[in-house]
Amino acid sequence: MNTHIKLKSFLATFFLLLSFGINAQTMLSEKEGTSPTASDYYLPFRVGNYIKLYGWNRNTKYSYVKTDKINGVTYFLEQGEEWNDQFSGIFRNMWLREDEEGNIVIGAYGTKNDGDINSAVILPTPSKYFPNSYLTVNSYATYSNQDEVGTDSVISTTATAGAYTNCIQVRSTNKYISSGAIRLIEDNYYAYNIGLVMQKRIFPASQVHTNYIVEYVANSPTGINNLRLVDNAFNFKVYTEQDAIVVANANYGDKISVYTPLGTLLQTMIATNNETRIIVPGNQIYLIKIADKVFKVAL
Repeated sequence: MNTHIKLKSFLATFFLLLSFGINAQTMLSEKEGTSPTASDYYLPFRVGNYIKLYGWNRNTKYSYVKTDKINGVTYFLEQGEEWNDQFSGIFRNMWLREDEEGNIVIGAYGTKNDGDINSAVILPTPSKYFPNSYLTVNSYATYSNQDEVGTDSVISTTATAGAYTNCIQVRSTNKYISSGAIRLIEDNYYAYNIGLVMQKRIFPASQVHTNYIVEYVANSPTGINNLRLVDNAFNFKVYTEQDAIVVANANYGDKISVYTPLGTLLQTMIATNNETRIIVPGNQIYLIKIADKVFKVAL
């Protein structure tokens, strides 16, 4: 199994929450009226909604594929998968829902990656997975599994991820219990009414990379299509014109790369002026990487 998938799969089994804490700089209210809750920063619960990110030469997708009942309550199966032209695999299955206060809670998680609730681990009581405390800077959650302990700490509630502002920035730090050595540090950025829009791996050095959102469907549970599909979240302008993809406003010297949706590199060039034209076959979908940012376009 791919090492990256192994890491994520292991993280997805951390559902023994040890504690939550708050050392607040700013505290937002719990759900009342129109006050934001944690659920406002998580992908809306509706089958078919998904978020797709690209980075480290791979696609990562989180999607709601179906619903199941746990103790008579409806949960959404959130499935995580990764792929490129060399591998593909599902790295997590989690059954999630929003509780009456707006927390995102987990009721079960899969161990076989088959999406079958009958083979999943059902938690005795639902655990807060993305709680309202995450609306508060310096709040944290700790969890453990086997020889590891993890801490999720809210670094900011006004972070910027591309053009997304006022994001919740959650830093996950995982350590080995036996040695105390850090195994992984990663920042996750959550935007209002969308959910996860960027992931930044900080440690270890061999895995440092950033995943940027390239596509999403975040329709509301009521059926109102308030957000949909391809997202161009950065200052660059990428568009199609006749038989070419045009990149405008790239910085002089920026590296521009063209990939297939599966991550196969097709072309590489350097931006030398305000507009770069890329000639590629028509009727195709392409990923355009400019510096460390990725866009999806159809020609």
